[in-house]
Amino acid sequence: MAVAPVIDIQMVDESGSRASFGSSVLDALSILQYQEAFDVYGVLINDVTDGVLEKAGMTFPVNISALTGNNVAPNSDVEEIGHFNFRTLDNRKVEINVPGIQLDTFIPGTDDIDQADPDVAAWIALVLNGVSTPGGTIIPTDVNEADIDSLRAARKQTRPSGTRG
Repeated sequence: MAVAPVIDIQMVDESGSRASFGSSVLDALSILQYQEAFDVYGVLINDVTDGVLEKAGMTFPVNISALTGNNVAPNSDVEEIGHFNFRTLDNRKVEINVPGIQLDTFIPGTDDIDQADPDVAAWIALVLNGVSTPGGTIIPTDVNEADIDSLRAARKQTRPSGTRG
């Protein structure tokens, strides 16, 4: 059974306080149809609130029931980031940071991610080539919708998660 996508809305009030809410929506529409619906949804929410609609987005839930190994590993750390520096054909930078990257994906003695590792290579191929679906190929792009063309570097970075006590 498909899980319904959710429209996520964040509001801000006069004091700067933020609050969010969401609403499930039908999962059988095109992206264009969702965008048209969001435009109307935003206007209607604006008309019934005194706050400012700060941002809105859509979450497409992923069915994780079939994932194997979707467990917290003993040495997992979301502050260990796999930093992938991709480029578009016209050399615009597209950075993707993967938190909790497995430590065995690094080349020993370096901060370089082993791009020959089968799991890493498969993920890089997905970013560069997309995912084939019955409805077409879903291809990652930059914010201007230019296809990601190459990987320039893949390295480890450490960043605070903001949750340490």
